[in-house]
Amino acid sequence: MRPVEDAFPGSENVLPAPIADANWGAWVDSPWLSLLVVLCVIAVILLMKNILHALPEVVFSMGRVRGSQDIEGSLRLSRDRNLTTLILIVPFVMLLSRFRIYDPWWMEDFTPEMHLLWTFLCFVGYLILRWILAVWLRPRRMDGDVYTMARRFAWSGFILLTLLLLALTGILLLCGAGDESVKWLLIDVMIVVFCVYCLRKSQIFNLSCAPFTSFLYLCALEFVPLAVWIASATVEI
Repeated sequence: MRPVEDAFPGSENVLPAPIADANWGAWVDSPWLSLLVVLCVIAVILLMKNILHALPEVVFSMGRVRGSQDIEGSLRLSRDRNLTTLILIVPFVMLLSRFRIYDPWWMEDFTPEMHLLWTFLCFVGYLILRWILAVWLRPRRMDGDVYTMARRFAWSGFILLTLLLLALTGILLLCGAGDESVKWLLIDVMIVVFCVYCLRKSQIFNLSCAPFTSFLYLCALEFVPLAVWIASATVEI
């Protein structure tokens, strides 16, 4: 049986680039990335008590506004929630880099280590942009406690999203799924969780303002920084 490029001359010009070009397999051979994975596992094990203490309330907060109120009303819960968020930042960024979910054109030729480093820096920049907008656009008429609860609800959403992505990745790889399939399934989960997160955050805003005002705050605090981050990965300069 002849190769497709021989049967159809010129077809090699329209075929998609092979997945191997992303050099995803180099992750397995990198001692530094393997060490980072081991350190993340050790950190999770050492702080497992804090994670398990905050996790039920985090899950509950995604279903009802009362869950967020319980977290912010407890110093220990909010502390464990914040600590869990910090722990999961590195695993989340590793997923973004490992499966090239965040893969700007200028990072195409980077080694896996450099790709992970710059993905982390870009994610930190995204978080800084969110923080600047949250401080700059803080409403005067909205209740301060409600606004703080809505702003910190992002951490609960991030925890749930990261845990779901890690669990799904493990299951898919054990089932023999390819990297490209894993990548798009993870993106689908991210979209679904983000939609649920925005819905719950708007309900928190509704405790102190009208629905239309809640939508405007969502656009400014969530959609704008997300659009900037997506544009940084898709727009070539």
